[in-house]
Amino acid sequence: MTLLALDMATAFTFEVTSIADSGPGTLRDAVAMAADGDTINAFKIHGTIWLTNGEFFVDKSVVVAGSGPDRLALDGNTGLTGTRGP
Repeated sequence: MTLLALDMATAFTFEVTSIADSGPGTLRDAVAMAADGDTINAFKIHGTIWLTNGEFFVDKSVVVAGSGPDRLALDGNTGLTGTRGP
């Protein structure tokens, strides 16, 4: 008999509820709390997230799901580098 040890890591979903750049319920907050394999749900917000608090760096493998570019956008706010990933 062979026993296999399975890593049953749980993926979480974080919900974005604000288009502010920082604070609870924001995309920046959700990315900071998320881990590899998690999902960030941005379906409930629409508008532009103005990146006013510096570079927005995503350093993990997450899924960001939203309503599309006609309903939600990120803006580097003239002079910021915007988003950067691994």
